[in-house]
Amino acid sequence: MPPGPSWDWIHAACRASPCLTHLATSQFSLDWFPASNLRQLTCLELLDVPMPMSTAFHLLEQVTLLESFSIKVEGPAVARSTGGVLVTKSVSTVEITCHWHLGQFLEQLEFPCLENISIRQVLVWPETEFHSFLSRSACALKTLELYNVHAPEERIIACLQHKACHTLESLVCNPYTADAILQHLTYREGWFPNPKLRAIDIGDIHTTDGRLSVMVESRLFLPTIADGVLVPERLQKVRFSFQDGLSVSQSITHTKDWTGLWEAKMKALELGLKVEIAYNRHS
Repeated sequence: MPPGPSWDWIHAACRASPCLTHLATSQFSLDWFPASNLRQLTCLELLDVPMPMSTAFHLLEQVTLLESFSIKVEGPAVARSTGGVLVTKSVSTVEITCHWHLGQFLEQLEFPCLENISIRQVLVWPETEFHSFLSRSACALKTLELYNVHAPEERIIACLQHKACHTLESLVCNPYTADAILQHLTYREGWFPNPKLRAIDIGDIHTTDGRLSVMVESRLFLPTIADGVLVPERLQKVRFSFQDGLSVSQSITHTKDWTGLWEAKMKALELGLKVEIAYNRHS
């Protein structure tokens, strides 16, 4: 909403709320708002216009207590006006949508307490800059979400292998192909990648029939663990969909997966294991 008569009442309400902690706005400036106590900020899109990177940096510099933010940012790629890396120790959750310049944005940020990160609609995946961001932040992620990220499987696997993802509890992604990712996530004797991962949502995938159900079974029915080896977490939730877009009642493909997942769910019930296995069509 642009400034004007209709905006006056919002401005007045903001002036009367000096301890404002949660804000969702399409404004590119926080000058209208009491931002000193903001903990959660959602930058709404106005006519599908992303926020310029310089504006995004200025905005983040203003909110020193920020814990969570959602933003759609785009170029031109610029350096922060004050130079150096912006370190914000309070930030734990971020959602960033950025088509072309995610790398240039992340290379100027550091969030040591980051636990949950959602990256969306990336046309050029900045592998080096993303890994450097995680390493520089020295964070321990609990949630990693990659929506419509144009990155080959090996680069997604490289993310999962990063030290910051060793603590990962939830993974959401929709890679075009997924054979290698599913193979990476499959527990085998002596091989327990991302051992704290309890929830997996993987959608709209092309994959060899049976690969998904094998991964789920390996994480649901744990293999024998040798003495002294850290016991990995058991899978509690998996949501999935295939590129054909069809549910089990319609699909004539992935018969091994459908059968294996059904049998795994029945076996889990018999053993008293709590698990959610659900088809979830991604948009």
